[in-house]
Amino acid sequence: MRTALALEFAQLAARGETDAAGRLVGANALELLEPPPSGYAPGAGHDDWGEAPPGTWFFDPGRDAVVYRATRPGVLPGDALVAAWRAVAQGRDADGDGRVEPGAEPVSGVDLERLRPPARQGNGSRE
Repeated sequence: MRTALALEFAQLAARGETDAAGRLVGANALELLEPPPSGYAPGAGHDDWGEAPPGTWFFDPGRDAVVYRATRPGVLPGDALVAAWRAVAQGRDADGDGRVEPGAEPVSGVDLERLRPPARQGNGSRE
């Protein structure tokens, strides 16, 4: 996913459209993959990420998150059952708020940020 986002950004930059890179922030990076990963369920959002069927990849539009529900403990670091990522802008954080805001600050790339499962979901890890 990280490579797909970087390639998409590079194509925009090559056309001089780095301002358009803002549309990649919070985007469903799974849609950039060809083919998509096995278990990808487009449109199958789950309020509780841990309730997704094992082996499922999906996009949570409410949290702008690509989510993977592991098939079993031990597949993900720390025996987590769920992993999630959000596409974020890279660049100079001009206002010092800890994030680069497309349109307000220059964007030099797009990367993935690992997310923690929402606090109310006790099944995101085996802690």
